[in-house]
Amino acid sequence: MKNKVVVSVIAAAMLLASVFAGCSPSNTQSSVPVNASSQIGSTASQSSSEANTPPQASEEEFEAYFEQNPIDKAHAEAQTTAYSNADIVKVENQFSEIWQQEIDSCYEKLLTTASKEDQAAIEQAQTKWSAEKQSKLDKISQDAQQNGGTMANVQVATNTMNFYRDRAKELYRSLYNYDQAYGYVYQADVDMNGAKG
Repeated sequence: MKNKVVVSVIAAAMLLASVFAGCSPSNTQSSVPVNASSQIGSTASQSSSEANTPPQASEEEFEAYFEQNPIDKAHAEAQTTAYSNADIVKVENQFSEIWQQEIDSCYEKLLTTASKEDQAAIEQAQTKWSAEKQSKLDKISQDAQQNGGTMANVQVATNTMNFYRDRAKELYRSLYNYDQAYGYVYQADVDMNGAKG
């Protein structure tokens, strides 16, 4: 019983750490025009005949929609069964892969959905993000190793997952201007091994 309490306390601490890591100032700088279509708002009003000019969705509407994503829910559920550091790292790595798939999928959707002007801005931002990705991942690892301790690997895995989640969220924010009912590649009825649940 005492071990379960200790494990529960550690799991709760990890969950809080991942929440705070996702909210750190280093993760707030967007590399994609979050609202790329707002940059062309004046252009859109000047040339209302341009196809694919999106309506302007509010930040609050997007946040409410994104909060409902099935990935965060599945991640929270998976964390409840991760009792060791190795288990936590495994969960975070699995969800890093899921968010990477979401990045790829959303980027492709944007290239076929967005206006020509937005496509150019999105392509430029994605190229920049890709070019800087490895150095940012290296920094995540260096920062965690500098802190040291038994939680360093957990910190690397959690911050890496949040790095990919943040990028996916930026892209989905742009997509939301065009498709306010977009879906995710990840499906909640498919378990982590790819089998139907």
